[in-house]
Amino acid sequence: MRIGKFLYEGDKKVGVVAGDKWIEGEVFADIVENADDIVSYMSLSDAQKKQIGKRARKMKGGDKRVHSLADAQYMAPVGEYSNLYTIACHTSLLSFPL
Repeated sequence: MRIGKFLYEGDKKVGVVAGDKWIEGEVFADIVENADDIVSYMSLSDAQKKQIGKRARKMKGGDKRVHSLADAQYMAPVGEYSNLYTIACHTSLLSFPL
């Protein structure tokens, strides 16, 4: 599972990347303590990560909370953590194994 920060219609959003799409974090609000804060994803248990991955794979493109990565506008991952940086082009994502 990969987590990123995106700019969508002028709003900053945290999202989960699944294949060629990203899904707004609010979809996972019942799993993640604060789904709008990228740091909250860093302390998830393996079971929670699997639950998010399973739900992400089921999300369909017709859902307005699912967006194409091709059109994504990435942001720096975690502003207050200066040791985390955007790496190369469009890879400001934190990765977690499923």
